[in-house]
Parts: sequence; structure tokens; C-alpha cells
Amino acid sequence: MKKTIVALSCALGMTLFAGVPGTYVLDKVSLEKAMMDMMAQQMQAVPEEQRAASMEMAKTQMKATVDAMSMKCVFNSDGTAEFEANMGPQGAQTAKGTWKLDGETLSMTKTHENGEDVEDETMEATFKDGKIIIQPEGSPMAVVLVKE
Repeated sequence: MKKTIVALSCALGMTLFAGVPGTYVLDKVSLEKAMMDMMAQQMQAVPEEQRAASMEMAKTQMKATVDAMSMKCVFNSDGTAEFEANMGPQGAQTAKGTWKLDGETLSMTKTHENGEDVEDETMEATFKDGKIIIQPEGSPMAVVLVKE
């Protein structure tokens, strides 16, 4: 009987956490591409004779912005997680919490932020092809995390 319970617990754990545990970092290449695509679309409103120079200047600024960004998420096999991010104006942030996987839906619940207890806040992402895809509400761009 005990062996059956252990086997079921292991199977359940493998289903809930399959493939996710590990350290993930911001995929800056996909972020730059998404920002470039959005910028190119917005540049259609700029007069054609100014477009190339404006695009080059915006590209330089965007590259510097993305280079300064960082995000690291550690998903432990026990369902706990730790997050570190510096995404710009907000400055460096840290968080701890829990996570679980249901199909391709990765639910991450924040329980601590910058060392302080906080009211639980859950965010959902997609876990597909070994990547975590976070689509912030109201944002046209997704943030992609890849395994380190």
C-alpha cells in the first residue's frame, strides 16, 4: 500500500512539475525582435525621408534599454520559486512564491516581494517547448524566459 501511495505521489509530482524545474532567464533576442517589430509598425507614421534615421536612433535606444534588463526565475522541484528582475524604471525587484503546471498553463503565486510578506498574487504564463511565455495584461509584447 505504501509503495502505491509513493508511486502515485511521484507520478502526480512529475505531472505537476514535468519539465519546468530549473533556472530561466530573459530571452533578450526575442524581446528585441518583438520591440523592433512594434517599432517598425509605429514608424509607418513617420515621413519616409525621416524614417531610416528615426529607426536607427530608436534601435540604438531600444538596444541599450534591453541590454540593461534582466530577469531570472528559479523553479524548484518542490513547487517553490524565486524571482529576480530589473526591467527598467522600477529598479531591481525580488520575489518568492510557488508554482504549478496544469497542461501548458504555468501558475506562479507571489508570496514575498523584496523580502516582505505580501498578499498572494497569482500570474499565469504558458510553458511550451521548454520556454515560459508571459503575456502581461494590456501589453502587445510577450516576455519569454529560456532555460539557463
